[in-house]
Amino acid sequence: VDQPGDSFLLAVDRRSGRTVWRKDRLSFQRGWSTPVYVRDGNVEMVIVLGGRKLVAYDLQDGAQRWWINGMPPFPITTPVFADVCDDSLNLDPEQVARRITSRTKAVIPVDYAGHPADLDSFSELAQQNGLVIIEDAAHALGAEYKGQRVGSISHMTIFSFHPVKHITTGEGGMVTTDNPELASRLRMFRNHGIDPKARQQQGHAMGQWYYEMTELGYNYRLSDIGCALGLSQLHRLTDNLKRRREIAGYYTEALAELPGIVTPIERPETKSAWHLYPVRIQLDRFGSGRKELFQALRAENIEVNVHYIPVHLHPYYRRRFGHQDGEYPMAEAAYESLISLPLFPGMLEQDAQDVIQAMRKVFGHYLLAP
Repeated sequence: VDQPGDSFLLAVDRRSGRTVWRKDRLSFQRGWSTPVYVRDGNVEMVIVLGGRKLVAYDLQDGAQRWWINGMPPFPITTPVFADVCDDSLNLDPEQVARRITSRTKAVIPVDYAGHPADLDSFSELAQQNGLVIIEDAAHALGAEYKGQRVGSISHMTIFSFHPVKHITTGEGGMVTTDNPELASRLRMFRNHGIDPKARQQQGHAMGQWYYEMTELGYNYRLSDIGCALGLSQLHRLTDNLKRRREIAGYYTEALAELPGIVTPIERPETKSAWHLYPVRIQLDRFGSGRKELFQALRAENIEVNVHYIPVHLHPYYRRRFGHQDGEYPMAEAAYESLISLPLFPGMLEQDAQDVIQAMRKVFGHYLLAP
């Protein structure tokens, strides 16, 4: 439904921070971040790189790479990773600064678990080095950073509408930007590389059927049915965020008394969207490993999970780029100790109490004597 005329767009008002739906013809008004919808979260990263004509991260050997992720190949460059902060587990700006070279073009911080990254520091790095910040806010719809809604701060921000996210379109997502040129290029790249201006400018002379493919592009459009599904849930977003924050607060308070558990933080300048509630286990205090604790919680009918395996440890990145264990110690140590607790807005009070009761039972059983 992102077509001129009668389409509606999700936008963030920079002045009030409210998330609203606006007609397409209003989307470029001053103060609004313009969204471009796509059919898949991974596709978003491809179109922001292609739409910006970026060589992302750092070109180490002068040769273009190919993005291999179940998608048509699109040339980008060698990804350069950096370690995370110990408290939020978000990308560490100091680590990023050490890896910037003259060939670096963009930085892509992730708002892990719904907690905004250190966006001021990344903005400063961008200004100093002529970089673009592409914020991965797949977890962070509705999150805030220093009173501003995520999606209205970075050069481009990526959101996901996967079924487990705050709003779903079945699959799909959107990219927000306040740069009209970027928005136009993103739309063109998403739609076979067709230039909509050519249709408008040449249509009268050539015929209403006329169009031009002026760039390499793909069919990454989000369907009208998916957009309708997303629209139908928008009115619940505020209540869903409120409920997620209530559950997260209950977990944090209840787990404070449980030895060997480190609960996730929320920095004072942020307001997390709480997509996940990842706790870290101080494994040296228990008589078992993370796997046994995980399985014991599953046996108590608690659907815990682990988010995530560090990207550089996946076989493709080991094989393609030669990554090894020990390169990013903070991320690797966090991964070894993480367990995510169930968190969704439909949880009842009893559901949350069941989680805490199971945590006390399992971790109390395995806790080593002082």
